[in-house]
Amino acid sequence: MQKPPNLPTSPGVYIVVHILTKVAYIGKCADLRHRAAIWTRHFKNKEKNPSYEIPISGLPVHPSSEWQFIGYPTSDLGAIRAKLLGLGVTFVNKGSRTRDLITFRGKSASLAEHAKDAGIPYTMAYSRKQAGKSLDEIFYKGEQGGN
Repeated sequence: MQKPPNLPTSPGVYIVVHILTKVAYIGKCADLRHRAAIWTRHFKNKEKNPSYEIPISGLPVHPSSEWQFIGYPTSDLGAIRAKLLGLGVTFVNKGSRTRDLITFRGKSASLAEHAKDAGIPYTMAYSRKQAGKSLDEIFYKGEQGGN
């Protein structure tokens, strides 16, 4: 697998892309260099043992030399995904789990973090958000019997 020589140890968005077919996997990680090492190990294991399964569903089998690891020291997975889709890249993972940050009362945090701060269960905050309620309504502690 090809990878840049000087990947940072910072968090970021990464893709593992098959150079010829433009099939890729995209994700976020806390350490780009470490994630590249993990992917390198997966491809080496696959070369040594053809029955080794790389733990990504739908990733096509190609020689490791045809794969490239690219790291972006940013947290904007959506923008990177959109840009690459525009360049003809197809992703095996249709959606990646991301923690969307919500700014509420001057603090940027995930829905789970805001729910914890407000003293309400995450599931309640999530269902209120899905119902289209405002942030004040989502994080209102009040009576917790109803949504």
